[in-house]
Amino acid sequence: MNINLKILIQNRRDHDIVNGGDKIQIEKTVNALKRKYPEIIIDFSCEFNFDLSKYDIVHLFNVTRVHETYQYFLNAKKQNKPVALTPIYHSITGLELYENNGRRGLLGYVNKVFKSADNRELIKNMLRLLVQNDLKQIYPVMAQKHLGYYEQQKYVLENSDIIFPIAYEEILCARKELNIIKHLNCIVTPNGVLDDLSGNVILDSQQESDFDKFDFKKLCVCIGRIENRKNQVSLINALKDTEFGVIFVGSPNPKNKYYFSEFIKCIDNKKFFYLGSLDHQKVFQLLKRAEVSVLPSWFEVTSLVDFEAYFAKCKIVTTKYSYIKDYIKNNIFYCDPLDVSSIKMAVEKAFEAKTESFDSFSHLTWDNTAEKVYAGYQSLLT
Repeated sequence: MNINLKILIQNRRDHDIVNGGDKIQIEKTVNALKRKYPEIIIDFSCEFNFDLSKYDIVHLFNVTRVHETYQYFLNAKKQNKPVALTPIYHSITGLELYENNGRRGLLGYVNKVFKSADNRELIKNMLRLLVQNDLKQIYPVMAQKHLGYYEQQKYVLENSDIIFPIAYEEILCARKELNIIKHLNCIVTPNGVLDDLSGNVILDSQQESDFDKFDFKKLCVCIGRIENRKNQVSLINALKDTEFGVIFVGSPNPKNKYYFSEFIKCIDNKKFFYLGSLDHQKVFQLLKRAEVSVLPSWFEVTSLVDFEAYFAKCKIVTTKYSYIKDYIKNNIFYCDPLDVSSIKMAVEKAFEAKTESFDSFSHLTWDNTAEKVYAGYQSLLT
């Protein structure tokens, strides 16, 4: 055991400003690592030219914002440090579908004008740079324009010393879409699910009353931030002429105000309900009451909502642009986020289908995630 193992974690530069699944994944992984391996020292930095002299390994997260990850990678290799990578790689097919059909507002207009991924990412990154007043991003943005968005993704994946994909399907998808031929050193590392869930949540009487009024034989639940990518308006359009409705839970994305305005106009409190944001345990209790959970996102990696809904014994309707199929085999129905008839059909099938047995997710804990990551770290130092 290396009693002086020192790790530097790096993610997108607005990690502390903008919440997201990558931030939750990092926090949960770091907490579990520190809990299981108190000898490990973990720091975090978003600086491109950070002094790495006291660190054994640099662990990078997220190749979606790869213009930043690429610079972190070059800095690590310049200082002769091994690189671990948690890619959180989204399918190009799903991304392109979303960018061309799901985006709204200014970026939706930009996508209609600038068709290539390189130009699209250049505009998005320049807008982000200006809004956040982060001039340190100028060089990484221009470097990406020179090399190319997908080429940077390919380079980082091909040259990282170890990769922690969330599913086998994730790395297979990256290999195919980015035309990666060389061997990749991978340890499949699922996110944890069970550590924060309890089947014995006690709710106040008002909350119990709120849940009791719903007819879960006709209402599915949709959990997620209210935003373009989660595609809630399409779910409403898919079900508006059916016998089924939806209970929505999630906070509005402040960058998608137009979308939230469009969404809230559809909430009639008869067939479509919006409960706002609920704490994690109350969300899980709601899922335990429901029969069907729907997540018609334009793309996901493996959604924690899907895992939690399955653990609560819901039948799952989810996007076909996800790697969840590596884990869930029964009680799951896939939909095309672009096609409202596909969403409608998947929801109807889920309600009509006989419930099959549910697989155990006892291995999907953050402690197990930490064990896999720690083993990967150790392999780089032997």
